[in-house]
Amino acid sequence: MSRLAVYAAKRIALIPLMLLLIATLSFVLLRLLPGDPAVLVVGEFAGPEELAKVHAALHLDDPLWQQYVTYLWDTLRGDLGTSYLTGIPVLEDVLRRLPNSLFIIIPSLLVAVLLGTLVGTAGGYLRRKFSGRFFSAGISALQGVPPFLVGIVLIYLFVFTLRIFPTPTGMLYASTTPPPERSGIMLVDAVLAGQWNVLGAMAAHAILPVISTALFLASYFAKTVRTGVTDALAGNQIEFARGCGLPEHRVIRYALLTSRTSVLTYAAILFGVMLSATAVIEIVFSWPGIGAWALDGVLKGDLPVIQGFIVVTGGLVILAYVVLDILVAALDPRIR
Repeated sequence: MSRLAVYAAKRIALIPLMLLLIATLSFVLLRLLPGDPAVLVVGEFAGPEELAKVHAALHLDDPLWQQYVTYLWDTLRGDLGTSYLTGIPVLEDVLRRLPNSLFIIIPSLLVAVLLGTLVGTAGGYLRRKFSGRFFSAGISALQGVPPFLVGIVLIYLFVFTLRIFPTPTGMLYASTTPPPERSGIMLVDAVLAGQWNVLGAMAAHAILPVISTALFLASYFAKTVRTGVTDALAGNQIEFARGCGLPEHRVIRYALLTSRTSVLTYAAILFGVMLSATAVIEIVFSWPGIGAWALDGVLKGDLPVIQGFIVVTGGLVILAYVVLDILVAALDPRIR
């Protein structure tokens, strides 16, 4: 086996252990929270008999170790529990809402990488000129403005003033007929039903959330690329390349390549951050994503919702980091 294959196998072998650690931490921390979950189910004015029935149904009277074993076994079977408040299985909510969040997060990251790379490269290349300082100031300004504030400004400008984009009232227009529910995922159901107008409506409603998020994320990529390009341009390799008569665009390309591993690292880290950080954006744009759903569960103390969110997003973050490690090892021989 090649060194890269061995490296990848070691990283993949750690996934079950890390998932077990995440599930254990979520179980322990949530059991330390004050309050009785049974009160959420039957209400604060319920009598002792009703509370006892709920305790028995939810196995809250079982020993803690037994609750833990049951919780792990149910999680392995794909049973993340049922919401105390809505009675809907947590996994069903996750499968329905997670694609909606990814519909914003993934395009936001792609736009942020492209924009951040362009701005960071320009800032690094023009570092000794006034325009370079202008790019640096722009990067700092973008990093200091929260995405939800950008979203509010964009809504005022492009929705209510210029009337270019639709009102932020969800994923569809009020006149759009949702596709027949087959998979529970609107994007998939629209494709299966051939309702391309639904996809168009989703894309139109997603533009402003994507821009709001991408502008904020782009500052991190721009700062990373600018640092990498600046260091590379000051190195002996670039002086040698210029001395060999290489055209300037190839010199810039070589300098930019030094930042690729840093960009990949930031992309994986920010992907994990945005799974929960998009909650505010989703609330501002009334977008039915997993972040807003989890935040509502936290505010209401719905333990199965919180646990399910932690396990699912934790698993996605672990997967993203493992893929990142393998990609970085493939690009950088020093790692493997």
